[in-house]
Amino acid sequence: MSKIKIEIPASFSFQRCLDYLNRSPLEIMHRVKKDKIYKLIYFTGKPVVLKIRQKNNFIVAENLNGGKLNVAWRHAIHNFIVDWFDLDRDLRPFYKMAANDKILNEVVKNHDGLRLIGIPDIFEAVSWAILGQQINLNFAYRLKERLVKKYGKSFTHKAKTYYAFPDPETIAKLLPEDLRPYQVSQRKAEYLIGVAKVIIQGDLDKDSLLKLPVEEAKNNLIKIRGIGNWTANYVIMKCLRYPDGFPLKDVGLHNALKLQMNLPKKPDLATINKVSANWQPWRGYATFYLWQTL
Repeated sequence: MSKIKIEIPASFSFQRCLDYLNRSPLEIMHRVKKDKIYKLIYFTGKPVVLKIRQKNNFIVAENLNGGKLNVAWRHAIHNFIVDWFDLDRDLRPFYKMAANDKILNEVVKNHDGLRLIGIPDIFEAVSWAILGQQINLNFAYRLKERLVKKYGKSFTHKAKTYYAFPDPETIAKLLPEDLRPYQVSQRKAEYLIGVAKVIIQGDLDKDSLLKLPVEEAKNNLIKIRGIGNWTANYVIMKCLRYPDGFPLKDVGLHNALKLQMNLPKKPDLATINKVSANWQPWRGYATFYLWQTL
C-alpha cells in the first residue's frame, strides 16, 4: 500500500494545523495547498513526497512517488506524522486548565484543536532556533530558504521541487565563510557548523535527551556553543516535546501577554512567572497558543 492512515485524537483540528503551517509564504520545508500538505522526507537516504490530508476521522498520508511502502517505511512515516502533529498528546487536561485561566481562556477557545506543530529532527530544530536568534521572523525564513536550497536535499515530482533540511554531515564540512554570502552572520555560521559537528560526534542525540528530566535535557543543550536559554527551551518545546518547555524570555510571549493582559508595556519576568504558575505542566502549549495571537 502507498497510503497510511492515522486515527485523529480528541481535541484535534487539521484545519487549524494547516493554517499554522501556512502562516508564511516563505516556508520552504513543506507546501500547503487547499486542504492538503505536501512534505518531502528522507529515510535511509531515499526520498518520499507525502501528500497529507484528513479523511473522515483519519489523517491519510499518501506516497506520491508511487510504489508500495515496506514495513520500515510505513513505520517511519507514521512516527514522523504523529511527532510532527503531536498526535499522541491528550490535550483535555490543557483545555480544562485553560478554561479556568483568565489569560488563556479566550485564546484557547479561538484556536481550539491546534496542536503544537513540531520539528522532529533535532538538527533542524536547533538550526532554525539559531537562525531566528535576534532577527525578525521573515528574515529568519529567508535565511532558512537560502541554507536549504544551497545545502539541503531536493526532489522534483511533477515539475514541483520539494526540499529537505541539510543533514549535519553536510554542514559540518563547511567553514563559516561558506555561509556568509547567504547573509548568515559569522557567529551564527560558527554555531550551525559547531552544532553539526557535535551531532555527528554523537554528543547531541535526541533519543538520549528524551530519556532525561526536562531540566537536565535543557542543561545538556545549553552546554553547546550557540544554544542559550531561549534556544534550549525552543528545542525542548518543538523537538523534544515536553509540554512544559517554557521560553520565559521570548519576546513573542511577552508581546502576546502585553496584548492579552491589556498592559501599557511588556510584563517583567516576575509577572510572567506569576501568571504562568497556573499553566504548569502546560507552559509550552500555553506559549504556543499565545504566539498565535500576534
